[in-house]
Amino acid sequence: MNKLYISLLISAGIILIITILVYIVLPQMNYTVPRLFILLPALSLSMMSSLAILTKQYVKKDKPMEVGEILGVRMLFLLPFVGLLIAGILMNRNNIALFVILFVIYYLVFAVIETRTLIKLTKK
Repeated sequence: MNKLYISLLISAGIILIITILVYIVLPQMNYTVPRLFILLPALSLSMMSSLAILTKQYVKKDKPMEVGEILGVRMLFLLPFVGLLIAGILMNRNNIALFVILFVIYYLVFAVIETRTLIKLTKK
């Protein structure tokens, strides 16, 4: 298996571990799980699978990605996250800070893996 795919699988595992921890830790700290929370890991995992498909296509082509393609891909991956952030803020008016903190955690995990994967695709 390619190192890029292993990296994507590890990051998917990290997202699942974070999700399990949120469902265990938040109730113990007397917090309720925010509305639309389940969409955070679902969106992150679906974006990881989209990134895996994109990686597979570029590995097959054996052609490096150009800067314009990287920027386009980053914008396409950013738009659903921004939409989910806005919807989550509107749905969780009583507990906005918790949802935003969880959103930032999930997005940082995704952004780091996305950046590492796209950089590796440019160095072929």
